[in-house]
Formats: sequence, structure tokens, C-alpha cells
Amino acid sequence: MKQNARFLGVDDGAFSPDDKRVLVVGALLKGSCELEAVLSTWVEKDGCDATEKIAGMVLKSRKKDQIKAVFLQGSTLAGFNLVDPVLLHKRTGIPIVCVYRKKPDWEKVGIALEKLGKTIEPPELHEYSGGWFQVAGINADSARQLIESLLVRSKIPEPVRYAHVIASGVTTGESTRKV
Repeated sequence: MKQNARFLGVDDGAFSPDDKRVLVVGALLKGSCELEAVLSTWVEKDGCDATEKIAGMVLKSRKKDQIKAVFLQGSTLAGFNLVDPVLLHKRTGIPIVCVYRKKPDWEKVGIALEKLGKTIEPPELHEYSGGWFQVAGINADSARQLIESLLVRSKIPEPVRYAHVIASGVTTGESTRKV
């Protein structure tokens, strides 16, 4: 990994059952540890706007041309607001990597989504030392090397960990060490 490479981690904040919208935070890191910028947007809880909202957040950033990859913790935000990694890559031109600490049970996810009138085609998953991942706009081996290079304090890449800490701290008043 180049020392000056920039990576964006994206995660949502805490929300309650009554919330209509949920805060989504992007943490832009230079290398694996230097926080350079924080981006944010709002998405509809259990909605269908996460992909477009994240794309807009990225494309509005002054640093968009410097972002080498976008990392998400999973492919859903704000409950079951699905992110389409392929479409997000097409909209931004940036490789997308969704990381999962545990292998998703797509059958259970599908059942939950059906209740909301949504469907999902289970993506191809790849394994790394801390969990699982899916990709768009980058091959699995390159993504795995990138993920491994960004593992510092947990089993998820630092950009996602930063986004989680910031989002949970803003929405709950104090972040936790859950990641």
C-alpha cells in the first residue's frame, strides 16, 4: 500500500425504531491511521436510497479523486437499506469493498427483506483473516491484500472502524469499542 493512499470507510450511526432517517458517516484516512476528513449524509431507515446517498457523498467530496477504495461494513445501512456495490462503483468509479465480521446468512437476510418487499441476490463472498468480503471494481486478491494492510486495531479495516466510532459517538453521545 502506498503511504499516501486514501481510503474511505462508511458506516451508519445508531438509530431507534421510530427514526425515519439514519446518519451515515464516511471517514477518509490517509494510509491506515491518519484521519483526513469526515463526510456525512442521511439515509432512509429500511429505505432504498443508500447507494445513491453514498455516491453523492463521495462525489461531492473535494478529495474524491484521491480515494483509492471505499470500504463498507456489510451491504446494508439503516436497517435494511441495501447498498449495491456494483452500482456504487459505476457511479463513483472507485473500487468498493464490503466487509463482514461473520459470514452472512443470506437465507435469513432474504426472509427479512421479503417482509419489506425487497430481494437480494447473494453476492460472491471471499475470506480474509478477519472475516468475509465482497468486491466491485477490484479483484478479490487485490482487495484481500488491501484489507489485510488496513487491519490495525480490529478485524475490520481502519477506515470502517473510524467511520463506526465516529457515527456511534455522534448518534449516542459516546462511541463503544464494539468494532
